[in-house]
Amino acid sequence: MAIKNIAILMGGKSPEHEISMKSARNIIDKIDRKKFYPILIGIDITGKWLLIDELDFTANTEKYKTLKANDNRGLAMLGGNENAAFYNLDTLTYLPKIDAAFSVLHGGFGEDGSVQGVLKLLDIPFTGPGIAGASINMDKEIMKKLLKEAKIKTAKYVAYHYTDKNKINFESCVKKLALPMILKPASCGSSVGVHKIKNEVEFWAAVHDGFVYDNKILLEEFIIGQEVECAVMGNYKVKCSTPGEVITNKKYEIYNYEAKYLDAEGAQTKVPASLTVERLLKVKRNSIKAYKALYCEGLSRVDSFVTNEGLIYINEINTLPGFTSISMYPKLWEYEGVAYTALITKLIEFAFERKIFESRVVTTFAQ
Repeated sequence: MAIKNIAILMGGKSPEHEISMKSARNIIDKIDRKKFYPILIGIDITGKWLLIDELDFTANTEKYKTLKANDNRGLAMLGGNENAAFYNLDTLTYLPKIDAAFSVLHGGFGEDGSVQGVLKLLDIPFTGPGIAGASINMDKEIMKKLLKEAKIKTAKYVAYHYTDKNKINFESCVKKLALPMILKPASCGSSVGVHKIKNEVEFWAAVHDGFVYDNKILLEEFIIGQEVECAVMGNYKVKCSTPGEVITNKKYEIYNYEAKYLDAEGAQTKVPASLTVERLLKVKRNSIKAYKALYCEGLSRVDSFVTNEGLIYINEINTLPGFTSISMYPKLWEYEGVAYTALITKLIEFAFERKIFESRVVTTFAQ
């Protein structure tokens, strides 16, 4: 089989930009060079698409902590070109044909369906879900509505748009959700802008901060339980890992951004989770059910809470989970015997599989 050119998409116009850059380094380091040739394409903090030199990227960790235009070459995108989808604006030459894209664009403008739409227009297969699955799971309110439709438990919530911020009322939220409660920006990941609220002062401070990162916020009931995660992969035949558990350091009240990425002792992960065999299987079944109900494809990490009574609440679905050195998704598959390099290969193969399946549909109509 000829070596395939794989675009590694990184960075993005998102608060999770730096996490994406870390994930990309691991993908580039572990990708099977006998099967794939990586072409590094970044989106800088302003939204500009850039070609990145791999040797420069590998040698300069600090330079590429945050992606800026600098001396990187700007790219234009060309739809309908079978041989090349990207054009180098500096050298005035086409990039080699991209056979597929491996996206680690976490957060908005990357995980929300926008880049998936661009890749569809360019006719490039890509890892992760399609436009519908990406956009549904990026908006936590829409996700919750579909979970309710599928009769899958999720925490009670209220949602507010920025245009309705004057209608937010502390007392009514407490009446519905009780204290403590959780606030989340509707479309952010990596716990950006997430707060645990115990009183009215914290409530209004959290509302203000949440609207910094999104135009819609969710307030949720606080679920007391073990925080467990499943790695799921596949398009039409789905596989789910054994659940793992996140054990947050007691100095943090919730598994926040600092505990995840800045504090080496902020949290521990345990695989398998400390659950009975019966509950482990129940979490797996529930995760697969949620994956299918929410139009996931390729890969997703399904995060849940398990209460002492054995109730399972879906917390959220991460359709482009992290691939950093501490990320749970690759760790869970490693526990199942799927090594990092083999995992990357499988996810790229799912991209090709979906493209072949989708090509059966005609795009013209002859009357």
